[in-house]
Amino acid sequence: MSMSEAVHSDHSHADRLWSLIKDVRYPVITTHRSDGGLQSRPMSMQNRDTDPLDFLWLFAPRDSDQVEDLQWDSSVSIVFADSSAGVYVVVFGSASVVEDAGRKRQLWSPEAQSWFPGGPDDPTMALVRVRIIQADCWDVKRNAVNHLFKLDTSAMTYRPPGQASGATRH
Repeated sequence: MSMSEAVHSDHSHADRLWSLIKDVRYPVITTHRSDGGLQSRPMSMQNRDTDPLDFLWLFAPRDSDQVEDLQWDSSVSIVFADSSAGVYVVVFGSASVVEDAGRKRQLWSPEAQSWFPGGPDDPTMALVRVRIIQADCWDVKRNAVNHLFKLDTSAMTYRPPGQASGATRH
């Protein structure tokens, strides 16, 4: 496979993932608590169609449990469910709170205003960035037996497989 074919294939995976998750209004994010437990909660994804799909973006209250959980363990999973289409996607990633006022303004929406009345510069709002590590999809209507496919970081960052985590070829 040529480099251009590999990049096209990787873009296809990212495009496929985006087509499956973009319309899910409230995906459920699971974080690891400091006591070893798991905590799941619905959150609103802030990505736009024009964003490259290397990160997922979320707004969260700065003093919330989910932000505190990320200080303990950055590993998260995010479940996107569209039961009417028979599609379920789980994204695994590494999350962190980032300070990026420009990105907050870019991602701002009327829906966010209802949660953060101070606007995109609201000091109580944290911007959470989830670096996509893997995505698994179960598409009930297409294939009920072999229903999972995986996208690793090479697909999300447009690198050929085997180069995503420093792996070497033998």
